[in-house]
Amino acid sequence: MKRLMLLPMLALVTACAAAGAGGALETRVITEGGYAAGDFPQPQAMAARDQETLQRLWKDVGQGTPPPLGENETVVFLFAGSRPTGGWSIQPPAAKIENGILVIEAAVQGPPAGAMVTQAFTSPYLVLTVNTRTFDDLLWKR
Repeated sequence: MKRLMLLPMLALVTACAAAGAGGALETRVITEGGYAAGDFPQPQAMAARDQETLQRLWKDVGQGTPPPLGENETVVFLFAGSRPTGGWSIQPPAAKIENGILVIEAAVQGPPAGAMVTQAFTSPYLVLTVNTRTFDDLLWKR
């Protein structure tokens, strides 16, 4: 009987260790847009692991009140920086933990060649949740 109980526990521990050692994390896009309210001339990534930081960073997207921060959840803000035209976006992200670093993989995509776009400076952003608060640093791979 003890062996039967040990096998499920061993599987659970192995699955948790794999997620912490580079396994994919769940992500959910909260909002995105082309005109960040904050001033971000260069690409930047920032993380909020508490409600106070979330409130402060949320002002940079300029959209009212942020949603409440879930338990064991981090909100990641990706700002693509200043772009010379419209049509720019940040692609849906993937996230994982590598050596204690939360790695977000999300490409910045420009408008298709020959597309008619607004001739105005834009500042694309994307805000997402990741199902962890356990990391030492944040890295955005564009």
